[in-house]
Amino acid sequence: MRESIEGLILCETVVRDSDKFLTVLTAKYGKISVYASHVRNVRRGSLVYSIPMQYCRFNINKKSDKYYLSDGELLHSFLDLSEDLERFALAQYILDIIREITVENNDEGEMLSLALNTLFVLQKGEKPLPLIKATFEFRVMAQAGYMPDLHRCDFCGKETGEMYLDIMNGRLICTDCQRIRNHAEADREDMATAVIMVHITPSMLKGLRYVLSSEAKRIFSYSIAEDELSNYADVCEKYILNHLERGFDTLDFYKTVVTLPF
Repeated sequence: MRESIEGLILCETVVRDSDKFLTVLTAKYGKISVYASHVRNVRRGSLVYSIPMQYCRFNINKKSDKYYLSDGELLHSFLDLSEDLERFALAQYILDIIREITVENNDEGEMLSLALNTLFVLQKGEKPLPLIKATFEFRVMAQAGYMPDLHRCDFCGKETGEMYLDIMNGRLICTDCQRIRNHAEADREDMATAVIMVHITPSMLKGLRYVLSSEAKRIFSYSIAEDELSNYADVCEKYILNHLERGFDTLDFYKTVVTLPF
């Protein structure tokens, strides 16, 4: 069956001398593997619709559960991000997370929109990279089914003030309740499984709540004070890495790049 479908190329795997497997995120079919033959042929060149970080319209032939690329059309390119090493490194991490979370034969329209929106903001260059990274990490986890409850303290119901985020349980605990819990647990010899608690200020909590509640196209329309941005980004990174229970080489590369002296 021949079909036209739009998708974002997440990565590629070279096969033989001239072919590739493209990992493509689509709204309709989710994450799919598309076989692209002869796209590395010297005579044809590396076709623009067979390169990662491109959003394209593909004409594909679907046979059973396999997809074969016929031809395509470039809709939007993010390749110019490679001109800035920090932005390029962050883009690779974003695509890595999307590839980890999405699955085949699933409606991934929201994930595709989030990926494209994040790359657009990254390409535009008007927001701090730590804010882009943190916003993406927290939102993508919520869309993947790891939505925390940030409405109030899980113990006393307090809604404002200094809080702690219980990362693995996805809940808020105010400083007073946390202090009480710390005293109670100090007297216990058989401590339960360790929890991961991170302190969040009222302005950080406001930012996290905005990321979870805002409409998709406006998730980056907020700011965090410069003196709190590093801690804010650390909270979001801890949240995604602990729930996914793994690290990412692309994240390590990004962190290396941002510390390089330019």
